Amino acid sequence: MNSTQLVICAECSHPANLVGGEEIYPHRQDLRAKKFWKCKCGAYVGCHAEGATVHGVRSDGTMALGTPAGPRLRKLRSECHAEFDPLWRPGSEQLFKTRKEAYAWLSKKMGFEVHFSQLSEEQCIYAIGAIENMWLESSW
Repeated sequence: MNSTQLVICAECSHPANLVGGEEIYPHRQDLRAKKFWKCKCGAYVGCHAEGATVHGVRSDGTMALGTPAGPRLRKLRSECHAEFDPLWRPGSEQLFKTRKEAYAWLSKKMGFEVHFSQLSEEQCIYAIGAIENMWLESSW
């Protein structure tokens, strides 16, 4: 079962605890049934949906999407996605045919397999710069 996993906080390096959605988003009825990993410092991360298969493992709804993050790091991770997704998403000026190709390019650029939900602040800033440079280079 996934809930026995050890989830370490990206902010303070302490272990996080599994909590219900009402603790993270008390005003959101639609998120009450979801699970989150929350650290005592307040950082948190959501979980893969129940039944999702991630790297060959089927989630029971408690498999962390990444590492718990505070407000600044969550914002940077969102900014990474906002910059990255148009690289591959149909309907935009996509530079890659598929999401997989775009992730392969960024992973090669970063030197490791990229998952935005696991990046540190410094890695997010580097990724955003690499993506912006890719757009600049492609406009020549």
